[in-house]
Amino acid sequence: MKGIYIINSLEGGGAERVFSSLISLIQGDANGDDIEVILIDDRKDIYSLPEHVIVHRIGESNSFRSFMKYLSIVKEAKPDYVVSFLTRANMYNVFGGFFATYKALVSERSNTNGRLKGKFATLQRLLVKFIYKRAALVIAVSQGVKDCLVDDFNIASNKIFILNNAIDVKAVQANVTGSAAVPYNKYIVAMGRLVRTKGFDTLIKAYALSKVRCDLRILGDGPEKEYLQGICNELGVSDKVYFEGFRSNPYPYIAQSEFFVLPSQLEGFPNSLVEALSLGKAVLSTDCTDGPREILNLVATIVPGDVHQAEFGALVNVSDEAGLAKGLSLLEDDLTLRSHYETLSFKCIEKYSPKNFYANFQFILSKASQKDFKNGF
Repeated sequence: MKGIYIINSLEGGGAERVFSSLISLIQGDANGDDIEVILIDDRKDIYSLPEHVIVHRIGESNSFRSFMKYLSIVKEAKPDYVVSFLTRANMYNVFGGFFATYKALVSERSNTNGRLKGKFATLQRLLVKFIYKRAALVIAVSQGVKDCLVDDFNIASNKIFILNNAIDVKAVQANVTGSAAVPYNKYIVAMGRLVRTKGFDTLIKAYALSKVRCDLRILGDGPEKEYLQGICNELGVSDKVYFEGFRSNPYPYIAQSEFFVLPSQLEGFPNSLVEALSLGKAVLSTDCTDGPREILNLVATIVPGDVHQAEFGALVNVSDEAGLAKGLSLLEDDLTLRSHYETLSFKCIEKYSPKNFYANFQFILSKASQKDFKNGF
C-alpha cells in the first residue's frame, strides 16, 4: 500500500517528535509501505526525517491555496491512506478525502475538551466533531483521549484506536552518556513549553510553599516566561528557581536531577514523564486530564491537598498548590520511597518501546484496510 503522512511542521514538540520517529520506523522496515510526507508550514525543522523519504513542503500562508496545493499532491500521489497529526493537518486530511479516493486516518494528541477554549470554542467543537465523524479511523494517544472523543464528541468507539507514544530508551540514555555532566548541585527538574496549560505557575507557588532545599530547574521556553519570573520575584524564590530555556538534549539535566515533576493542567500522553522514567527517575505528576494516571497506574481518587502514591509514581490534583508542595517535600525527604520508584521506573516503560509502538501502528493500518472503515462523506 501507499501512504501519505501529513503534519503542520517539524518545528518541535511531542507530536512532531513522534511523527519523525514513526517515519523512521516505517523506512527502516523492509516490508513497510511506500510513503511520502507533507509539511504544511514553511518552518525550520527541529526533528529530522530519513534522507530517502519524499517530502512535500506546502509553505503557503493563504489557507485556501495551501489546501489546494495539498489536494494537488494527493491526487498525483494516489495514496491508499493518509495519516495526519495535529488539528490543521487533520482538517486537510478529511476534507481532502472528499475529493480524492483515500482513507483518512486522523490522530488526536491531547484532550480535545481541554484545548478548545475561548470565544470560538463552540465552533471549534462542532468542527472537530464534524471532522472526526467523517474520518475512516481515529488514532488516540491514550485511553483518556479516546474516552473524551466518545463521551463528549459522540465518536463511535469502534473506530478509535489507542496508540501510545514510543520511547526509545537506548537513544535517550545514549544522549546522557555521550554528554558532559550538568554543572549543578541538587535540584528538582521540570520540562515543557512555558504556557499556562503546563502549570508552571502552580509548580512555582507550590515550590515556594514547600520550603524544599533543592533548587528547581525548568527546561523550556515560551510566552509565559516573564510572567513566571514575576511570580518567582513576588514569592522570593528567584534565587532558587532557574529557567534553563529550550534544550535540544534535555536528558542530562533530567538524569542528574533528584526527581522529575510534571505540573500540567492538560496532556494527551506526556512524553517528558515517560522519558524521565526511562532515565530511572522518580516522578511527581498532576493527575491531569489524560496520560499520567494511565502511565503511573493510578486507580484511586486523590484527596485535595494530598499526594497519592500510585504504582509507578506520585500524583496530586491539578492546580493543587498544597498537594504539589506536599509531594515535593515527600520525594525530597523520603529517600526510601524515591528509591522504590526509581527501581520500578524501567518496568513501567516496557510497553512503550518502539517495537511495541510500531506493531500497534501496523495493527491499526491493517484495520484501516478493511472495508468496514471508510470515510464518512
